[in-house]
Amino acid sequence: MHLLEVGVVLLALLQGGLMAIDEWVFHRRRGLSLWELWGHPVDSFLYVLPLSVAALASATSGWLAIYLLLCVISCLVITKDEWVHARECVPAEHWIHSLLFIVHPVVLGGVGTMWMQGEGTVLRRALPVLSVAYASYQILRVILATKKTRPQVNNSFYETLGTRWYDDDTHAIALLRVEA
Repeated sequence: MHLLEVGVVLLALLQGGLMAIDEWVFHRRRGLSLWELWGHPVDSFLYVLPLSVAALASATSGWLAIYLLLCVISCLVITKDEWVHARECVPAEHWIHSLLFIVHPVVLGGVGTMWMQGEGTVLRRALPVLSVAYASYQILRVILATKKTRPQVNNSFYETLGTRWYDDDTHAIALLRVEA
């Protein structure tokens, strides 16, 4: 195993460990919006695309151009949630994300270099498979999270109030208006 391949393995393991901490510590603690729930499988899918090119295509200038384009798209798309994270994440989660933003393009760069040098075939073929497995877990999580039944508010009581909701000071609902 060449030094580059060892480096990519170590960085991919670091990336997986950071993602596990993000998922199992921070996401479980704060919960995820539907935007983030669906966004994470999209991130993984867009990561699989360049990895798949390096695993399956010949290292030609045409495929290299496609690989680089897919890498840029993947690196940009993973930042899409930062608007949500700015208001919902604790500093430690931001730090994990910053490390992931550093490791992500470095792994892609290492894979691309191995591909262009004709090295690391087993690793280059394993990484997209592992990423698809993780994306499958993410999609399953979305399905399970959206199937949970959330208690619904029964608004029929409020509908019977009519204008009393707005101007009746003798009804108990007046307390709600005051609190609002």
